[in-house]
Amino acid sequence: MTAPLGDIGPPSTPPSDALPHDPDWLGEVHADVQAVYQYWRIKCAGRQMPSRADIDPADLIAYLPSVMLVDVRSSPPTYVYRLVGTREVSMRGVDPTGQPVATHSFGLAAAEALNNYNQVVARRAPWIDRAEMLSADGRMLDRDKLFLPLSANGHDVDMILVYSVQEQLP
Repeated sequence: MTAPLGDIGPPSTPPSDALPHDPDWLGEVHADVQAVYQYWRIKCAGRQMPSRADIDPADLIAYLPSVMLVDVRSSPPTYVYRLVGTREVSMRGVDPTGQPVATHSFGLAAAEALNNYNQVVARRAPWIDRAEMLSADGRMLDRDKLFLPLSANGHDVDMILVYSVQEQLP
């Protein structure tokens, strides 16, 4: 599905040393994951992470079917699906919007799924899960799940943007 993200980001990009460092795994993941990551990185605009308000869905149209937004509620951290893209719903066979990740994760054991979110919150940095999973109907393969932190106050992760690559099986 690789689609260019063309004219994204602010008119001028901050110096590269102000942006987060690219993770080691970036060169090994699907091109769509790289594109969504680069969009997020530009939206950081010199900060550790962007806010939800910085993310414009119009910039991500080609990727939206595979995007999820997950609210982070602190003390202790709990994660709730705010938005689940149509392709992600097809993978699962059910729409978990409004439900907690702890009881509505897909493919992985709840503890493994929660670990992905916990890593993003603890590190305040992107996280990748490369485990492959079959869709509920066995027709699609889910791989390269990218977890990107978002923060309204620039420090605490209050939302996580998740992008997954799904491929139709023959």
